[in-house]
Amino acid sequence: MITDFNMFINEGHNEIDEIYLLADQVITYFGERSSVFYKELKEDDYISKNLIDMIYNPSDYKILIPFITEFELVIEFSKIDSERNVAVFMEEGEDEYEDKGSIVVNIKLEQFNKNLQICRVKYKTPNDILKNALSMTYRKVLAHELQHAYDYFRSKGKYSRNKKTDEYRKEVDERGLETNKIAQELYFKLPHEQWARFTETIEDLDFNADFKDVLNQFKSKFRKYNLLSEMEKNRLTKALYKYYDEKNDK
Repeated sequence: MITDFNMFINEGHNEIDEIYLLADQVITYFGERSSVFYKELKEDDYISKNLIDMIYNPSDYKILIPFITEFELVIEFSKIDSERNVAVFMEEGEDEYEDKGSIVVNIKLEQFNKNLQICRVKYKTPNDILKNALSMTYRKVLAHELQHAYDYFRSKGKYSRNKKTDEYRKEVDERGLETNKIAQELYFKLPHEQWARFTETIEDLDFNADFKDVLNQFKSKFRKYNLLSEMEKNRLTKALYKYYDEKNDK
């Protein structure tokens, strides 16, 4: 059972490519059903599907297959009236899905509408337009939230149980979050948030460069890198090198 940030770093770099493959399959599933996608959003303000029902080739997953087959996870695209709420992973029992986990993605983002306009010029079919707009807007978002869901699964729900999370929740309970800079900084320093941002950042790096250049890219693209302690930065650097080494061994 994984409950320690060191263990996430030591064991977690292997699953990132499969996390992105999973995000791509979610996007492909919804993108290839554009008429149903828009119809259900219009009628119900959301569309959802169980993750397991969207997987075409389970054999593609060597690491994530227990997560895919054993953890009940719903992916929902929903109309949310806030640009701040991009997506969220909800643990079992936290929402209407009761005994299932869920990832709720905000389909009302202005960036998604902009990407739809771009894709309507570049692509011809409704499915291609939707699929590419979803990918441009939500691929990294889904990877981030899927990382949370996977960490929740492999730690048996204990991935966020630590002193930093307790400190963050206490600050939010006492002073709120919206204008609370202390709580916002604490949020970005949470171990599980660091690891999800690591997965998110990987997508933006050029691994054909030498490691020094890759590390500099990482430092500039990792959100709120400046808030991390030297120990946290070193842990992420080690994880980045492991991922870099594996990519260049293939």
